Amino acid sequence: MSDREIQIHERLSEIKYLIKNDLSSNELHEIKKELLIYKDELTNNISIFSKADNIQIRLSKIENYLEKLNDKKEKASKSVNQPKKEIEEDKKEESTKKQKKQVIWKFGLYSL
Repeated sequence: MSDREIQIHERLSEIKYLIKNDLSSNELHEIKKELLIYKDELTNNISIFSKADNIQIRLSKIENYLEKLNDKKEKASKSVNQPKKEIEEDKKEESTKKQKKQVIWKFGLYSL
């Protein structure tokens, strides 16, 4: 194995554990950027690496990590927006209930 491939392998191992943690959007972006650099380096400089470097395996790992990062980003954006929608729906329900009660009391339909 070449020295550069060993460095990439070690960094990918570190990234594997970083992805499992909760990261800020800035950290996710930086990791994604780093993975894309490694991907470009592996695909464009194949002559540097030997056959023992398992370039295809490294590329598949990088793709897998990029997918996981995209999933995390989507989940983060959904979790932020979801409670707001629920709160708005609850407010709408409460306001319609209040309106119904007002109509019932206004027209004396409460005895029904």
